[in-house]
Amino acid sequence: RLGLVPEFDRPGVKAVFRARLAGGDGKPWLEETVEGSQEKSGAGWHPLWEEFPWGAAGRRLILEVEATRNGAPLPEGVALWGDPVVIAPGPSPGPNLVVVLVDTLRADVVGAYGDRHGLTPRLDAFARQAVRFEEMTSPAPWTLPSVSSLMTGLQPQTHGAGIRYGDFAPTGLSGGVRTLAETLGDAGFYNVGVYHNIYVNPAFGLQQGFDEYVSLEERAGVLVDDALGRLRRVSSDRRFFLYFHVFDPHNPYEPPEEECRSVARRLEPGYRGSLGCSADRRPELPIPPPEDRRWHEALYRAEVAYTDRQIGRLLDGLREMGLDENTVVLIVSDHGEEFWTRLDREKALGYEANADHGHTLYRELLHVPALLRVPGRAPGVLRGPAETVDLFPTLLRLVGVEPPPNEGQDLTPRLDGGQPAQRPTLVADVILHGPSRWSVRRGPWKLVVPREEGLPVELYNLEQDPGESRDLSAAQPQVVTALRELGERTLARRQRERGRYRSGDESLGATYLEWNHITKLRSLGYLK
Repeated sequence: RLGLVPEFDRPGVKAVFRARLAGGDGKPWLEETVEGSQEKSGAGWHPLWEEFPWGAAGRRLILEVEATRNGAPLPEGVALWGDPVVIAPGPSPGPNLVVVLVDTLRADVVGAYGDRHGLTPRLDAFARQAVRFEEMTSPAPWTLPSVSSLMTGLQPQTHGAGIRYGDFAPTGLSGGVRTLAETLGDAGFYNVGVYHNIYVNPAFGLQQGFDEYVSLEERAGVLVDDALGRLRRVSSDRRFFLYFHVFDPHNPYEPPEEECRSVARRLEPGYRGSLGCSADRRPELPIPPPEDRRWHEALYRAEVAYTDRQIGRLLDGLREMGLDENTVVLIVSDHGEEFWTRLDREKALGYEANADHGHTLYRELLHVPALLRVPGRAPGVLRGPAETVDLFPTLLRLVGVEPPPNEGQDLTPRLDGGQPAQRPTLVADVILHGPSRWSVRRGPWKLVVPREEGLPVELYNLEQDPGESRDLSAAQPQVVTALRELGERTLARRQRERGRYRSGDESLGATYLEWNHITKLRSLGYLK
């Protein structure tokens, strides 16, 4: 990539980039000119692909750049080469990696997890070829801390992303954290990110290690076309990692007419309310009447059906390019969604009850679908608890890359039928809406602990009550005490561990967003 720094990316500025080989005749084999943009915001990086000259193998490459403004020389640092990479011809040995993240996808709306509405035929077919994780748990009920854990193998208390300070926007990743893309890049992968969610944009640090990182605020079909086009360009030369993040099931629910008719109208044929094929349920809006709540859920399910169809197109594209036999593919979600099913109870317990997600630590938000297809490995079901942080070391092992230090548990022995190791304490945290809470799980017991005075703890036996409807805290005070002490020790240890990943001046690790980002967050109900 070639580019001018933003303050010099202006009319009248010109940069000449040259590349030559040491020991040659001194003439450049590449010369490219970049001129300043007419746009005030600057034009950014200019991608450049060039074939190496014959006989260049083993020779040192010398990169040069000269910048001028209206013919007068400018100092060094005005124009930059951006991460130049030399690629050997032909594909590299070893599998590629594709991570498909479906934002806001509840596990129980996927047919492979028991749904009977026929919303996800492509995911269900994929599950029959894959390992289905029966009990995959997210460490947080919203995107930023959850995806950050997937991408770093660290718990939210350690990587620091998603922590809020008063009314400020949530923090991004601590500067010393090493991401999945960075680790794969060091191993020779070309890393492509195509995403739609403001909480995974570069302001929060999740772009670290990507060669291409593209935000498209469009339906999933547009993202599929873009991602496949990028893979056609790069997959013949290098191993690649594609991070593909679609947003469609997230509020507002706006399915295409086809899915609105074939899914939403089929599920709620008697709906006669004022909402059409679009519904907005931001927390600051009034709680809708029961008939509109059912329509909201029908529209959500229609969005899921549309997303399933587009994921099928992505998988078809991988197969048509001949990549599916040499590509590890993970399909996973960051968190689920709630539809006012606990409204009265949440109000009584002091929750921000009118929220889609981010406000509780119940199963409908933390239990996420996860399907992993590995070439040459038999499909099946991985039973027992697992966490999204475990996917970080597992994916790296599956593509032959040594994981850096992390807090996940490598699941590859269990993929081969091995017995699970002793499962560490499961702790969820980082509430987005309403009073802060954390939860801890050990065996069948799950404890939810508020951080504010005057709010009650909650205790559930997940084996007897998987829906978390019967609070047993009053009947089991000894269990409450033991779990609370265990959770507090775990949280304290992780927070101490966070110090290993700090770098530079991170007194708060705060993320500062541009005004248009803040406006977007407010439009989605994340900020008030």
